[in-house]
Amino acid sequence: MVYTTAPQRIVIGGGVAELAGLFPLLRAELAAALAGYPGLPEHAAEDFVVPARLGRLAGPAGGLVLAARAAAAARQRPWSGAGPSGGTEA
Repeated sequence: MVYTTAPQRIVIGGGVAELAGLFPLLRAELAAALAGYPGLPEHAAEDFVVPARLGRLAGPAGGLVLAARAAAAARQRPWSGAGPSGGTEA
């Protein structure tokens, strides 16, 4: 996946990110899996695989951000007067 998507950073959030020793283990396993294959310089950086800054709140906060964006986009669309079925309301 790292070579397919070429991410600049991998961020892991939620409760799993709080497991003791997780990130050093992930970094070591990733280095072993990449086996020295040439990639982007950031793949070898200590901050390539990191915990989300919001910890357990990363998922809920992301959901709230997406909902706020969807609501803002809906407010910007002109209302057509069509009901849920696509027809006009009587």
